[in-house]
Amino acid sequence: MAGANKKFRTGWNAVVFTSLIVLSLVALNLIGTRLFGRVDLTEDRIYTLSPASKQLVKNLPDRVVAKAFISKDAPPQLAQIAKYLRDLLDEYKAASKGKFTWEAIDPSEDPKKEEEASRLGVQKLQIEQLSKEKMSIGSTYLGVAFQYGDKSEKLAQVLKLEGLEYEISSLIKRLAVKKKKIGIVQGQGEPSQQQGLQAMWGAMGQNYEVVAVTLGATPQPIPGDVDALLVIGPKQPYSDAAKKAIDDFLMQGKSVAFLVDGMSLETPRGQMPPEMMGQMPKFARKNEVQLESLLSAYGFKIDDDIIMDAQNWPGPVQVGGQWYLANQPYFPVATSMGKHETTDKLRGLFFQLASSVDVVGPMKESIEKKGGGAGNLVALARSSEKSWKQTGFFMLDPTHEIKVGNEMGPFTYGWAYHGPLRSAYGQKAEPPPAAMSTPDQPPSSESKGPVRLIVIGDSDFVSDDFMRLLQVPRLHQLAMQNGHFFLNIIDWLVQDETLTPIRGKGVTQRPIALKSENAPLLIKAANMVGLPLVFILYGVLRWRRRAAKRENFQI
Repeated sequence: MAGANKKFRTGWNAVVFTSLIVLSLVALNLIGTRLFGRVDLTEDRIYTLSPASKQLVKNLPDRVVAKAFISKDAPPQLAQIAKYLRDLLDEYKAASKGKFTWEAIDPSEDPKKEEEASRLGVQKLQIEQLSKEKMSIGSTYLGVAFQYGDKSEKLAQVLKLEGLEYEISSLIKRLAVKKKKIGIVQGQGEPSQQQGLQAMWGAMGQNYEVVAVTLGATPQPIPGDVDALLVIGPKQPYSDAAKKAIDDFLMQGKSVAFLVDGMSLETPRGQMPPEMMGQMPKFARKNEVQLESLLSAYGFKIDDDIIMDAQNWPGPVQVGGQWYLANQPYFPVATSMGKHETTDKLRGLFFQLASSVDVVGPMKESIEKKGGGAGNLVALARSSEKSWKQTGFFMLDPTHEIKVGNEMGPFTYGWAYHGPLRSAYGQKAEPPPAAMSTPDQPPSSESKGPVRLIVIGDSDFVSDDFMRLLQVPRLHQLAMQNGHFFLNIIDWLVQDETLTPIRGKGVTQRPIALKSENAPLLIKAANMVGLPLVFILYGVLRWRRRAAKRENFQI
């Protein structure tokens, strides 16, 4: 009788406990439908509005109105995106203190609303819908239009969660904040907007005004309204006047980024027919651009080398006139990065044919002093300990193995400096040519204020050829991180880092730092065999423990 009562009490307790759990879940769901809240446990808090986005809408000069065109009968593959979009817009609204408002509109219910969506640039989506009986093509809306005064922007179609906050904040900033001006140096064989730099020129143009600044043998002064200057991939020597123009620009307290290759590649041009040129190996030689004196005066030296690294990623190589992806040491992946705004949330950078950059002169002395110098100097990215330098004139042939050199890494790909800077021409410098001097910009031996200076021994990572790697699935995320890195550089140069903290949110690929030659094999084995073994071991232990309990109960 006692045993029966014990079983009854045990069963009743189980029923009561289960009922309480069910009621609690129902209550939580009812509360959740009426109160907005979310716990974000992701490392980068990709489902939580960033402080930068909150600050952006809070400081809006005037009100931004968003119209989200969302069909109520959205297919399952878009339902989660639609919910995330609603939650995100709610967070913008809550953070703006009334300066950002939004409304949800279902165009499928009213032809006038459908016409409004079309007028604002939101496009209808054609989605395949699979039912029990047939597959059909359905139409739905999922897009947002933003209005600020007489200006408007739109997300014509929202198809993914990744990068959505960045896109929205970028559009709001584009509407409400005056664009700063970026100057890109031309005249020394640099890539241009039409050839070689089209993709990144367009990406910069979304948030900045981008202009070409021609610096030839007799350059004009760099316009005073240019906020930052970019020197990207020159192939011809800079004149003294052009270097002096850049120095004068820096001495005004402005910002400059040097993305300059230490070595250049050439294909031998002899009596070979054109169809055979793609099969020829390339030769690397020093890139003669005559910037050594300018950079060394600031404390930097781009070496005449190419960094080779056993920690690499597949890159494009040409063999027999055809392009392939192949692991080569001149396609290194940098996973060791300095703590800096330009590398925020980036897991790895994919370089190709990059040169090392050393600090020299006063800059080297400043980092050797305890406590550093007057400015802040940060190494942006370094190669692995398995890297080496390839120096001098040499042949680059993807069909031949490259031998490991004697000078081992790590080496630095680039530096960022923020602080006062002395002129490369000093107090006794010759006065600038009349065409370069202006009454309000006299020669100066030291910058009027802190400058922002970037020096990187590679320009290929922003080229159109490199950006095409975004179309290759294996390289998409690494190439995208390179694009984020470059745009972060622009933000940092012009001291407008609103978008920097959110640009890399949701980028998840993490290249593995190579500690030994057997590391990839060990990691692969751990994933394929180790995890199943852990679960098997757990099951065996659980089985033995339950068997022991049964034996003790029978005794």
